[in-house]
This record gives sequence, C-alpha cells and structure tokens, in this order.
Amino acid sequence: MPMKCSLSLYPLEAWSSLDEIVGTVAEAEKLGFYGVGLPEHLIVPTGPGAPSRPSAFWVDNFAFGAVLARATRGMRIMLSALVIPYRHPLHHAQGVATLDWISNGRVDVTVGVGWMREEFEALRVPYRERGRRTDDYLRAMRVLWTEPEPAYDGEFVSFGDLLFAPTCVQKPHAPLLIGGHNENAFRRVVEFGAGWAPMMASAESVRAGLVRIREGLAAVGRSDDLRVFTRVSILGGNATITKAAASHKADLVRAQKHSVSRSDAERTIEVMATYREAGVTEFGLSFPWENAARYVETIQWFAAEVMPAL
Repeated sequence: MPMKCSLSLYPLEAWSSLDEIVGTVAEAEKLGFYGVGLPEHLIVPTGPGAPSRPSAFWVDNFAFGAVLARATRGMRIMLSALVIPYRHPLHHAQGVATLDWISNGRVDVTVGVGWMREEFEALRVPYRERGRRTDDYLRAMRVLWTEPEPAYDGEFVSFGDLLFAPTCVQKPHAPLLIGGHNENAFRRVVEFGAGWAPMMASAESVRAGLVRIREGLAAVGRSDDLRVFTRVSILGGNATITKAAASHKADLVRAQKHSVSRSDAERTIEVMATYREAGVTEFGLSFPWENAARYVETIQWFAAEVMPAL
C-alpha cells in the first residue's frame, strides 16, 4: 500500500492571503497528498524565559479547518495536534464533530497534552494536571460522541441529563492519533488510539515504541493494526519548524538527529523506506519554502520524484 503523505502550512504568516492557502491546498490534493496538518497554539508568551518564538500567527483550527474542508473533496483535515486540556470536553467534542460533519468524515485528531506552560497559566489550567485532564477529557468526549444520552462523572468534569448532536460522521468517532513518546502516550494509544503520532522521531525510536504499544494492545485483546504518523524533513527541512522544536528540548535532539536533509529523491526514498520498515504508515513533510510558488514547486517535485516509489 502506498505511503500516505500530508503537508504543513506552517508558518501561516508566510502566505499572502487565505485564498493563496486554499489554492495551494487544492493543488496538493490534485497531486495526491493525503492530508493537511493544523498545529495549535493559543497565545505566544513574551516574558523573561519564554520559549523561542518562531511564529506569532495562530488561528482557530476549527474555523480554519472548515474553510479547507470546503475547498477540498478527499484530503484529511488533520488537527495536529489538538491540545486536549485547553478546552472543556464539551467544546472539543462539538468542535471535532462539527468539523467532521462539514468535511463529510475527513477529520483526524492528533491528541496533544500540551507543553507550553505559559498557555496553561493564561488559561488558569494547572500545568501539572495536564496529563490527568487529558485522560479524563478524552473519556468524556468519547461518551459524548458515542452514547445517545451521554452521562459522565470523572475527576475534572461531570455531566448528564443532556443530548449532544451532531456526533461524528466517522464511527465510532473521528480517529484519535496519540502524540508523544513516553509510557503515558503508549497507554493512551491502547485506551483511546486509532494510531500513534510521535511527531519527530527516529526509525529506531518508532520501532521501540511500537513494541511497548503492541504489548499493551495484546494485554487488552486489541488488534495491533495501527496508524503510525511521524514528521520528516526533506530538502533541508523547514527552519521555522526546527526552531519551534527548540522549545521541546528532548524532541529537538530527535528532530536534529533524524531529519532527512539530503536533496536528492533517491536518498529521500531510502530514508522514508527505513521509517516504513520500522512501522510508520504516514508521513508529515517539512521542507523549506519562502512563498507559495516555492511551496508548490516543492510538492510538485515530491509528487513526481518521490511519491511513486513509496
């Protein structure tokens, strides 16, 4: 089966207009790209000790995704990642279900726990609770999407005596790909995940992580047929994405060490094949671009020279 390749539009301020983005995404769909990934931040901190600021332009991805969904016919709209502790699960559940309805079942959700402490402080959500909130909120969202008269009583949220619609077009709900590389992420894949999304990882770390995940799946009697997504850099990578990774510390090491930086198609195919052998089923591409013309030139090159061999 051919590998699935998706694109990032980041940084958004590099585009001249929304119309330019829409036209480029439509061209990418014609070229055979699988999806478009939409990363998330709510604010950009500026105080002393704040993380590096490669971009200050962030949008609401439920609204942005709806525009892209109506401009395409088959591309996946990939919330990558949706930071679960940032919103009440009623808000998240409605936003995902509405976007799934607008796109006629083309939404993927990469589950993020969040890493930028300043965003949690602005929202007055305790940073140290973000993992437990993620678990609780995901359980609540699953109830909202799958039960006709949803009721839930969890650690951080409780509800009942309500109706919830629309639910997701996809059943039982939009696919959840769990981000992260640690034991908690592996546990969430087993409990919630249609897949795993180690955003910046070596082939070796993917292979090792899948061993742990498959052990967990076997223990609960789940199939190990999972989607596995990771991001790779081609043609030298996107400098803005690399700079953003600096705030992830451990992830930055993985990103710098394992990026595919050779420009020739043969080398790119070879490295991506290594990831495929490790268990990766989907790639998100990161590449340098300064304007829409350069972006389109690169995806046309990739579609013609690399994609047929994957």
